[in-house]
Amino acid sequence: MFLKRRSLAIAYHSAGDHRGQLRRLACDARVLRARSPVLFEKLLSSNPGNARAQRDAGLAYKKLGAILEKMGDRTAALANYRKAVALDDDARAGQPE
Repeated sequence: MFLKRRSLAIAYHSAGDHRGQLRRLACDARVLRARSPVLFEKLLSSNPGNARAQRDAGLAYKKLGAILEKMGDRTAALANYRKAVALDDDARAGQPE
């Protein structure tokens, strides 16, 4: 089940990349990109401590933040960047020094 959900989240993430590369409406990319952090967060909540799910969720929030920033929604972009930083901090805290 984890792999199927991860594949779906990656598909939304990749579709957002594709739309952005083709310079289609940023709104389309934002809609597609907004789905992947939600799915990655669900994977992370069902698999706490899973480093891959944590990295995936953090990256998804960063990329969503970037699209929102390009669209001029700095408040929403900052909120997504903060979620990514929190996930990155959690990941570092769980790693041995």
